[in-house]
Amino acid sequence: MCSKHGKLLTVFLSGSITILACGYLVEDSFYVSSIGTLSRRNVSPTADVMSKATTSPTFIRVSDEVQQYLDVPVVSDNARNRLPYNFTITPWKIRWDAPRSSEVNEKHIQCSMVAVIKSKAGHFAQRDTARSTWVGFEFIDGLRLEVIFIVGKVGGKLRDQILQESERHGDILQIEVEDTYSNLVHKTVAGMQFASQNFPNTWFYASGDDDIMPDLVRLKDQLFQMKRSTNFTVSAVKQSDCKFENIYPIMSGYGYNYNAMVMRATVSKWYISKDVYSHSSYPTYCSGGWYMMSIKLVEELYYLSQRSKYFWIDDVWITGILRLKYFSSLVKNCYLDDINVGLWKPSRRVVYLTNNGRTAWSSLVAKIHGRSYVHV
Repeated sequence: MCSKHGKLLTVFLSGSITILACGYLVEDSFYVSSIGTLSRRNVSPTADVMSKATTSPTFIRVSDEVQQYLDVPVVSDNARNRLPYNFTITPWKIRWDAPRSSEVNEKHIQCSMVAVIKSKAGHFAQRDTARSTWVGFEFIDGLRLEVIFIVGKVGGKLRDQILQESERHGDILQIEVEDTYSNLVHKTVAGMQFASQNFPNTWFYASGDDDIMPDLVRLKDQLFQMKRSTNFTVSAVKQSDCKFENIYPIMSGYGYNYNAMVMRATVSKWYISKDVYSHSSYPTYCSGGWYMMSIKLVEELYYLSQRSKYFWIDDVWITGILRLKYFSSLVKNCYLDDINVGLWKPSRRVVYLTNNGRTAWSSLVAKIHGRSYVHV
């Protein structure tokens, strides 16, 4: 039996068994009791499968559990004339074409990642803490890393301070949207827009919060493990099926939320009315503190988000609803009975809260010093 964080479902299809994944988190390790499989008919992938996600994917068979989330409206009338985000400050220091440090040998780069960190404009201390710790490493053991802090629009003295910070560090991305908690979804999507427009689709992308400190050694190891597994490893697709260039699943660094119930109490910080979202639960989604995906997948989900109604809880919307819709469209010729399609489960947790005494930076940086690295 699964814990309250997940449930187990077995379905017999054409002689094979589809098992939905369920798992739980104990301290810093993920435990996944099973990973779902998918029985696929002998249908060769066609070129149109790699086109942009469709709004009406068709399946040979879809479970009721999956279908309820696919029925969430995608196309929004007010999205048809939606314009791209306008950036008032861009990160002048960040480069994708070549490493900033001459000490980084490009021949040793096996994978590159840009991390877009959502930060409140007034969180100067949080950003400085990040810069003085993990952000200072441009290269570690084959992984090249660039970090951008995205903030919203502010005025007065705070605006001047942001401008000065940008001039000094060159890692600030500011969108012309008010810097409020309810606008976090706009920061997330704007970061996806910027990353997909400015970085090659062979790169990886991470979305994170400014109170998160990644274990760079473990992050690198888990990312490389995912890449080695297969070019298209999702919980509901066999490794021999549906391989697509530069489309990797989403990997959470902080945890997953299984069968999370929608908060209906109006006093809740995450209150959602039935008019906004009618279902009683959300599909599996990544905790917003940190998750990773390929830039190619960022492009696809950003495209789909621009044709969809905004849902202000960004981690639910991006890694839950839109993720399920997109990956479902890729496997539309398959049997689909897994709400975890498009998610990859790392064997270990890779990020921590910066105020967690058990994860003092001294212990994390000691692991880095045991690998090849470049600090800038």
